[in-house]
Amino acid sequence: MLLERGAEERALADALARVRDGAGALVVLEAAGGLGKTSLVRATHERARADGLRRLHARASELESGFGFGVVRQLFEPLLHQAAPDERERWLAGAAALAGAMFAPAQPAPTAVGDDAVFQRLHGLYWLTANLGDDGPLVISVDDAQWSDAPSLQFLGFLARRIEATPVLLLVATRPISEGSDPALTQLVADPTAQVLRPRPLSGDAVGRLLTDVFDTQAEAAFVRACEQATQGNPLLLSELLRELTALRIAPTAAEAARIEALGPQGVATVVLARIARMPTVATALARALAVLGDGASLHAAAQLAALDDPVPALRTLLAAEVVVESDGLSFVHPIVRAAVYDSVPDRSALHWRAARMLAAAGDADEAVGAQLLAAAPAGDPWAVDALRAAAGRALALGDPRGAVTHLRRALAEPPTATARASVLLELGRAEARAGDPEAIAHLERALEEAQDGRQAAQAALDLAPVLKFAGESVRAVAVIERVLGRLDAAGAASEHAGAADAPSGEAPSDAALAEQLEVELIGSAYISIAARKLLAPRLAALPVPPDVPETYFDRFRLTGLAFDAFAAGRPADEVAELATRGLAYGAMATDPTAGGHAFVSGAVALMFAERYDDADRLYSGALEDARRRGSGIAFATASSLRSLVAYRRGRLSDALADASAALELAADVHGSQGFLAAALGTLVYTALDQGTVDAELEAFADRFVREQAADTLPYSHAMHARACLRVHRGELEAAYQELLATGRRELEWGARNPAVTPWRSTAALVAHALGDERSARELALEEVSLARAFGAPRALGVALRAAGLVAGQEEGISLLAEAVAVLSRSLGALEHARALIDHGLALAAVGATAQARPRLDDGHALAIRCGAAALAARAGLAPAAVPVVAAAPAALTPSETRVARMAAEGMTNRDIAQALFVTQKTVEMHLGSVYRKLGVRSRRELPAALAAA
Repeated sequence: MLLERGAEERALADALARVRDGAGALVVLEAAGGLGKTSLVRATHERARADGLRRLHARASELESGFGFGVVRQLFEPLLHQAAPDERERWLAGAAALAGAMFAPAQPAPTAVGDDAVFQRLHGLYWLTANLGDDGPLVISVDDAQWSDAPSLQFLGFLARRIEATPVLLLVATRPISEGSDPALTQLVADPTAQVLRPRPLSGDAVGRLLTDVFDTQAEAAFVRACEQATQGNPLLLSELLRELTALRIAPTAAEAARIEALGPQGVATVVLARIARMPTVATALARALAVLGDGASLHAAAQLAALDDPVPALRTLLAAEVVVESDGLSFVHPIVRAAVYDSVPDRSALHWRAARMLAAAGDADEAVGAQLLAAAPAGDPWAVDALRAAAGRALALGDPRGAVTHLRRALAEPPTATARASVLLELGRAEARAGDPEAIAHLERALEEAQDGRQAAQAALDLAPVLKFAGESVRAVAVIERVLGRLDAAGAASEHAGAADAPSGEAPSDAALAEQLEVELIGSAYISIAARKLLAPRLAALPVPPDVPETYFDRFRLTGLAFDAFAAGRPADEVAELATRGLAYGAMATDPTAGGHAFVSGAVALMFAERYDDADRLYSGALEDARRRGSGIAFATASSLRSLVAYRRGRLSDALADASAALELAADVHGSQGFLAAALGTLVYTALDQGTVDAELEAFADRFVREQAADTLPYSHAMHARACLRVHRGELEAAYQELLATGRRELEWGARNPAVTPWRSTAALVAHALGDERSARELALEEVSLARAFGAPRALGVALRAAGLVAGQEEGISLLAEAVAVLSRSLGALEHARALIDHGLALAAVGATAQARPRLDDGHALAIRCGAAALAARAGLAPAAVPVVAAAPAALTPSETRVARMAAEGMTNRDIAQALFVTQKTVEMHLGSVYRKLGVRSRRELPAALAAA
């Protein structure tokens, strides 16, 4: 047992026991260097080894903190490289394949941009961990996590949030958290599931016992106090001190205490360097070379850097003195020891330069060369610029944009030649953009200014414009693209007219392709930002009509954009659907709005609002499958948000809530789909109102969403309308009315006259009616009816007619409600049909037409129940006994349970379902267990029949 570490050892033993029982555990050892964290990690590994558990270990270091996923690769690479082919294939199966490229010898190509590249890696690494956990409990430990690279820390946090569902002990040792700590590490230590152990310095009694054991005699009290004060009870410092005292043959007496006190505050550095100073010169040279190369260096590399022909005697000396240890290369016994040696190296920068050249000549990884150059002073060397750019490229390929930024900033400081400077600025700005660094705008603007030609300027503009739009500066983005378009050879572009989407993979795009990409990016702004849409209105109007059969990607985008414009303006729904269908019909296209999916999103949205729900649902479902295949959290959140709106408008509240919840749950892990999440929020609110499940948490979430999200994005109106509906629910009628009118002004500002987008007029009409403003109520309602008739989509018209009926006089109102029922009976909007039936029935009952009212109320109640709208059904005034027994079963399942049950009924395994929904397998198992209980089934084979009966 370690001295005075019994409590920590027992806690770690308990955590191992929980993992052996199939649960997960997160334990953090947080203490200053030398207080025994490493010893506790080693002891835990020994206990796990004795229990037959698989163990993965990594130790971060200052030198390697710039290695993208360096700690992750330390953890998994040895295991995967030593695995048999069938084992490796099994461990990297399913979503884990997204992480496979990290461990392949060849450099992987980037698969995504922005945070989504990182999310894909994290998603893949989690499932690699889960696949390993299928073989048995697993211990993953990371020592000195304070020096870990940022992507690895993100993975540890990602895993920690799912640890309870995986039989893994995640053991993280770190120095105390401070203001300078990586936010991911801070969050990990603060995680509510984390058990944080903080080893304390040794007491005077423990110091005395250790001295007695070493000297084999009772140490005198003054000597013990001197040792305790010199080391502050730090076990590592005490061990180093004792080695020095033993070597110098100092007795543990009061008379010798003064010599201990003379060591001063440098303590360990003093004794370590004193010990090394007594060694042969070759041992000192080898130690310094190892300190520069970092832990894990090979003896061959260290000897080459130290210029030693025969390094073995020097190594034996260092091993005997317990300065270094052999394990997967050579490492110092502790980072504090390495730091002491490293600080003593004269002209460290020159040695790092030599190391970088040496590693490059030996064919070492780009990041190993880059790490040496990061530690060396700039020297104006073009070779270093190229090496740092290569390391940055590798970091980006692995999904580590922050690591790429570090290398490229160092390359810029080298500095590059005048001709290479614009390229470095462009790469730096691009990496910063993917890392979410605000400096991206300044560097991309400088890259644009210093571009050598129009092509390079176009590349810079294509990176700069999305960053500006994401920062809420769409007007600047438009100006940038318009300026750069003028620098390209328009005549050559027009003659080639090749589609950007058709450019061969891996080849530099032609001028024509660049021009098209710029044009798509420019026009695409009009379908994202209100300000950009207003600015580009003349350009949109002047664009030529695309051919009936689109020839380029831009033609397809123009068709879907025209469909979007047509529905916004309230053109007939059939015209909207025809344009969108043509634009989407000619071959596959990107579905991710952050990665070239402009045409897909505008076309699918147009079909949704034109009430071609089957087509929109098919498109969004295909986009979800594509997102799952690629592990794209952004694309998954976007498609889920938009599909939730389709499901809600069809009256499938359970599906709508499942999609909206899935999208919003990913909001913390992915960035780039926030604008589209307004649709998910709308679905969440509307569903809660119809189900009667509104609570304070939802209201606070909606308030926060409206306050924090970018108001310039077109979908933001959904969030405003949803919050206004919540205010109506709370009885804040005047505030709700003003927010609805503000929603309308905003919609009209970007040209959305069509009430199919957000029915703000009909909602405001009902509120005005409640406030006693009958004139405004009628004007708003009748305006919406007129616009909806022109559009010709039955659900939109039915919603408008219902509102007009509710604010009109009795006779006229009953007639309008009857028309709403008739119109909605021809639509796929089952929920609105139920709403109109109930309101028509209540209006008939109010004038005494009970016989006519009863069938309307019965039908409306039954339809509302089928939709899952309990609060709406309650408005029909029927007794609970009237609810059909067969309808009770689906209402008993939560939306997530329903979705999991359907996927299981289709034959998907629990793992497949978990990976498809971006949740843990344990979550799926919990849902299925609940489904079995609620539906009274005992196996998966019975699910299809039980769901059909429900």
